[in-house]
Amino acid sequence: MSYPSIDRTSEARRVLFYQKFSYICSAMKKEIELKPSDKKVLIIDIKDFFLKEFDEEIGDLRADIILDFILQKAGPVVYNQGVNDARAWFREKFEDLDVDFYLLEK
Repeated sequence: MSYPSIDRTSEARRVLFYQKFSYICSAMKKEIELKPSDKKVLIIDIKDFFLKEFDEEIGDLRADIILDFILQKAGPVVYNQGVNDARAWFREKFEDLDVDFYLLEK
């Protein structure tokens, strides 16, 4: 009795890719760390925002505390959305790749 053939190479590649992708994502779940130059720019932006929106001048320390709070609370949400967007993009590309390989078969 013969069994239907399964394209194990394609499936193995898909599994390997998802393993690598999962590893990369788990490694990136650490706390968000900004470069000092980026942090300085964001602190200035927060201070400008408070001055324009609330007519309140705040110092560097207060802006730094607000930035840390935003990164702690909003950072994971924004990060997860980015991961989900990337996951959807890669899934779409893999589906396209499977179709392309199928079309190449003789």
